[in-house]
Amino acid sequence: MNILQRFFGVPTADSAANDNIVDAVGSKTDTVSGTSLIALTKIIDAVVDNIQVDIGDFSALGNFASLLDQLGIPDTAGKDLYTCLITDRLDNATYGLSAIQTQVDDIQDKIDGTDATATSLRREVGVTQVIEVSVTADANATVTTVATVTTQPCMIKSVVIHADAAQTGDMTSCAVEGGTNQVVEFVGAATAIQANLDAADKQVSWTGAVRLAATEVISIDLQGTGATAVDLTVTIEYVSCVDGGYLV
Repeated sequence: MNILQRFFGVPTADSAANDNIVDAVGSKTDTVSGTSLIALTKIIDAVVDNIQVDIGDFSALGNFASLLDQLGIPDTAGKDLYTCLITDRLDNATYGLSAIQTQVDDIQDKIDGTDATATSLRREVGVTQVIEVSVTADANATVTTVATVTTQPCMIKSVVIHADAAQTGDMTSCAVEGGTNQVVEFVGAATAIQANLDAADKQVSWTGAVRLAATEVISIDLQGTGATAVDLTVTIEYVSCVDGGYLV
């Protein structure tokens, strides 16, 4: 082999490894399993070819296609890069940006009141709840249930007795009480009298903190001289002491 062949001819195998330049360059018959420059060039060429194919069809990626399946891209076979990443992923109704936007819109609707907050969230421990109960019983009906603590204990924070109209002269008082045998006095009989509720929008109230266990009752004690119906609304503000408590 002359010097020109050595430097410019087609490399051929040499039995003495790395003794000459052609040994490092390698032979055109070298395979990708070799370590010559020819072999390494073939490896690079194969990688480039794969990348070119992969851009057009993700199915050639083998295990990577399975990874895309895990990411929520349902079918990668025969699809180009834009379809797989944009249409199937970013615009996917279940996993993509449109799904995220739907969730954001749902949260906003709950914040601005367009959609009601889920019942389970409203009954979480410490979340303020309010119940309003219309009372139209006879002025002398005595103890009448207003609300019952349900599922879990609740902390009562305030009670308001509101006159929806001028109360009948038949009514003497309308105390609001709670617990076993009405042991807790929220608005006493000395305060909840006809004179303090004898015009629409007059009201008496109580604020504080009273814990009532599940099944305990809040009631109004209607005392009067006759059976003419009252026209009141009792509003109770409270929180659940354990997730799930509410008044009904």
